[in-house]
Amino acid sequence: MIRFKTFLTEATDASTYFEGVISVCLSMSGYSQKRFKDNILKQKEVKQFIKAAGKEWAVAGKKKKEQQDILWKFAKLCKSKLPATSSDAGFGQSKVKVSEFWNEGTGKNLDTSKADIKVGKFHVSVKGPKAQLMSGEKKETRVTVLSAMKYSGVGGKITKALLAEVEKFVTSTRTVGEELNGRILKKMSVKDVKEYDKKLLLKGKIERLKDGNAAAKKIIDAQEKMKADIKATFLKAFRNPKVGAAFAYESMTGWEKFGGNTYPKKKAGDKSGEATHMVIWDYSMEKLRWQKMTPKYAGTIAGKMNIAPDLKSNSYSSIVNGKKQKLGYSFYQSLRISVDYVFKKQDALQEAFIEDYTQQCELLSEGKLKDWFAGAWNKFKDGLTKIWSWLTDKIIELKNTVVEILQEDDIQQNLNLFELDVAVKVNPEVTL
Repeated sequence: MIRFKTFLTEATDASTYFEGVISVCLSMSGYSQKRFKDNILKQKEVKQFIKAAGKEWAVAGKKKKEQQDILWKFAKLCKSKLPATSSDAGFGQSKVKVSEFWNEGTGKNLDTSKADIKVGKFHVSVKGPKAQLMSGEKKETRVTVLSAMKYSGVGGKITKALLAEVEKFVTSTRTVGEELNGRILKKMSVKDVKEYDKKLLLKGKIERLKDGNAAAKKIIDAQEKMKADIKATFLKAFRNPKVGAAFAYESMTGWEKFGGNTYPKKKAGDKSGEATHMVIWDYSMEKLRWQKMTPKYAGTIAGKMNIAPDLKSNSYSSIVNGKKQKLGYSFYQSLRISVDYVFKKQDALQEAFIEDYTQQCELLSEGKLKDWFAGAWNKFKDGLTKIWSWLTDKIIELKNTVVEILQEDDIQQNLNLFELDVAVKVNPEVTL
């Protein structure tokens, strides 16, 4: 299968703002081209996004007119791929109540929603080319394991093995010294750490040498082997299709975390936090995928999840002599699971076809449009021939749809129907 892949890492701020851009573009997709372009760059979400966008984004470094053109095409793409034109960008921005089981296991009452925006009636998670499904510390990872294993129906040895690895997670360890983070501590020798702690003792920063950084250094040095063991155990567990699918499904949707579906005898959380669908975007802003979250879909990506049981650190401070002062860093173990979303060659063919068709609808009469279609269809078909061995059935399906469309009188109505049918019948699901 011919395909291409984006290897860039998401710029967190721009990616977050892009959720709002999707909502705004979708909501304004029914505007005339002039009205859209006159107003799109004035939208708060769009301003924030363009300001934060790195060079990997299509709008970065472009002039105002170019940005308007890119966003106009993206709005049309949103309209063609998403099932409604109403959207709420602020839907998933606040923390919501977790289920009783999750509360008992983590001590949290509220947590970040799995759904980022609302499209029509759907609660939607928005993901980019490299997407994080979860990032949980020890308690969060433990309840995820328990929920996933119960949902999978697989127990016994696999559950015990996973929980044993979770028990190894570092919970809360601190360095002492405002500049001493985990990265620096890792590079220091044991001798260096002892000398550093002696200086802290002389300065009155610590009361005894054992209050220094020796314990943190020992944990840091043990990390590589610990990480390797944790990762190996989880990967081995995920080879079981039921286990991998269940873990992916919980991580993507919050099936138990918010929905309270796995433990029905316990109270559910706020079900608005549960994601039922996913929108997957690309930095080019020329490709978009609408994906329903199902256990079957979770199973397709389970074996390709990237697992990183890394240490996460944050600085900590205190009031010293009436002033706030950074004292060092605290760090803890977090299981981060991510996936690389892949758009295939046929996505590019389809988007080019739809874009050209849209332009022709704006410029040509219906009679000329049918003449154009004959040539464009052959080009599209030839491109697909190189990709699909089972092309014949798909060509017939789509051709029958097109015949019905071109018999209608309303060009704009035809276009909307055409785009939706193409999305369903031609474009395969995201492969991870």
